[in-house]
Amino acid sequence: MNGLLQHYELPFNSVRPPSVISVPTSMPASDTYTIEAGIGTVSGRAIYALGEAALRRIDIIAILNKLRVVKGVFPHGDDTTLPNIETIYDDVLELSRHVFTVFVVNSLGQYSSTRSERICRPGLYSFNFRRQALQMLLAQIGSRQTRHLLLYLVKWPAVEISLFLSEVMACMPSDWLPPDTPATNMHRKLFNTYISSQRQDPPEDHTASPLLDFIVEFAQVNDAACEAVLDSGFLDMLLCMYTCGFTDSMISPSARSQTDSEIDEARDTIFINCSAALLALCRHPDFVAVISTHPVSVLWPKNRQLLSIFGCQRTERYEVWRQLGPMMARRRLQSLSLSRLPMTETDSDMDQVADAWVDLVQFSRGSLYDSQMTQYALELMRQYGYLLTLVSDAQRI
Repeated sequence: MNGLLQHYELPFNSVRPPSVISVPTSMPASDTYTIEAGIGTVSGRAIYALGEAALRRIDIIAILNKLRVVKGVFPHGDDTTLPNIETIYDDVLELSRHVFTVFVVNSLGQYSSTRSERICRPGLYSFNFRRQALQMLLAQIGSRQTRHLLLYLVKWPAVEISLFLSEVMACMPSDWLPPDTPATNMHRKLFNTYISSQRQDPPEDHTASPLLDFIVEFAQVNDAACEAVLDSGFLDMLLCMYTCGFTDSMISPSARSQTDSEIDEARDTIFINCSAALLALCRHPDFVAVISTHPVSVLWPKNRQLLSIFGCQRTERYEVWRQLGPMMARRRLQSLSLSRLPMTETDSDMDQVADAWVDLVQFSRGSLYDSQMTQYALELMRQYGYLLTLVSDAQRI
């Protein structure tokens, strides 16, 4: 994983394209192989019979014809009924692939089911083709019209689903992604498509809401889908959204006139929804074990249900922040202004204040962080201490 999980070993060996992907360039000589037929290929095996250059010329014509047809179908509502809707989604999903997957066949003539024996070669489809396909799919996600997408995406192998979800998340604002995750022009264009497709009356509470709900709904299809979600980097995105205070720096035009109280309400809403998403992923003990190895299980503010699953790990926060590194710590520090934290008497709110205090103590350590960070942390500690004293005095009156 990019940055966040370099110190945490997940059973699923997560990868996150486009920022991190291993691309083997050779195969074991003892194995035979086949190639999945793509949307434009006459046959997967034809690559080796005709030569790749010749085949690509054939493919381009076929793909352009396909795109002309499917563009007339997108975007559409969940109630759309077309006799060939499954074929249309199969084609668009195929064109969105980041990789061309070669499946190794063992001596018994069986396809390998282990990811380590799959060889992924990027670039089967051009950026232009992939961008058009992903734009169609992101428009469906942004508009919350995903019934058909859920139905046909689940047919893919889990590793391919994870790659697709990772690609979609890579289109989101950089604050929601691990530090140093590359952003390409294609991803920026895709994010604009996602934003422009969202409802305007009433507007979404938060830009992330349609994507969050889509991923959670997909994870609830079956255990394999949930595993694919955990393997896609979704936990990374949740953690990054938390560290930046659920900021919505790329809000839609209709939401730019929001008042401070409306922005705070939207932030509270997305936090509640993210907590519900995390809880939904905990439905199986094996999945709880995976989440427990991720730093989100330590840092995430816990409601009563999450507390019963993961326990209170406040003392572990020091070590987790140290392992995540200064860039993630800086994001968290910048989100800790008093105006962003609840200061009421509820247990949940005061738990968040206690977490913030522990984090500020960590960020004030000059041996780990630069002077600018430590000075700001100390200043916030003074402000927190003063305000908490006022709250305590008010409670005694």
